[in-house]
Amino acid sequence: MMRKEELESLVLDAVIQALTEKNTMKTIVSGLLAVQENLITASSDLYFLEKQKKQVETALNNLVAAIERGILSNATNQRLHDLEKQQEELERKILVERSKTVVKLNENDIRAFYEQALRLEPKLLINFLIKEIVLYDDHIDIYFNSPIRTSPDDNNSQGFSFYSKTVLLHGERIGIKLIA
Repeated sequence: MMRKEELESLVLDAVIQALTEKNTMKTIVSGLLAVQENLITASSDLYFLEKQKKQVETALNNLVAAIERGILSNATNQRLHDLEKQQEELERKILVERSKTVVKLNENDIRAFYEQALRLEPKLLINFLIKEIVLYDDHIDIYFNSPIRTSPDDNNSQGFSFYSKTVLLHGERIGIKLIA
């Protein structure tokens, strides 16, 4: 059984060592930039909603033009109301999607996030950077907080491993894996 102080020391040493290695920082930054691009691309829902809205607007304009030419029936009237409802629903969905858009971070922003953490006191560094620590019999997974967010409420880990090492603790080999 590992004591809390031992765990904190082990985690702190691993985090500081990893973040001060130039190649590890490059891996973190490039990995998070890739995650960010994937998140932005995944928000293509907004693109499709706007495309649907344009199609509905075109159909509405065509229907209004037909009504102006004197083509009016119960079917055209019903279709007009259906298209108006569909347009309102699409506008609502577009507003929701737009509220989910994230601020795009660049390489310097991401690097600054981790460099700022390294200047903190040890306990603060752990609280700022570490989201979760999972202990197994033979290894420890350390999940980092990420500067990348899909929305203001997002707290999800993005899930890529960027550092791994093995240490000796009480004569036993323990693997440590850092995950952003």
